[in-house]
Amino acid sequence: MQLAGNLVQPERVEHAFARPRRFVACQKRELVAMLGPSEFVMFADYKIVIYRQEDESWVAEIPAISGCYALMPTRQEALSELENVFEMIAEEYRESGRPLPKDNTEIVHA
Repeated sequence: MQLAGNLVQPERVEHAFARPRRFVACQKRELVAMLGPSEFVMFADYKIVIYRQEDESWVAEIPAISGCYALMPTRQEALSELENVFEMIAEEYRESGRPLPKDNTEIVHA
């Protein structure tokens, strides 16, 4: 990983979705019909950035949600833990009556 000013630029950036989009879209349509569009946001609605650190551990994060990241020994463990972290944060937002931030993340390959 390279540091450039205050920005951390991972050597390798990947997109990942926890579930196939077709399954998520079908499931989400049904839930949105029940809950309303602003009430329900899923893990798969967010872009995920995954990168390996110098110590060989993996970081998975959702840049759109402050504090939503996981650091684990393997890529798959990082993704799995990130989903758990997302669910905890989403629950906190729901309990406080606030909507989760929209994902305005743009991935640019430099």
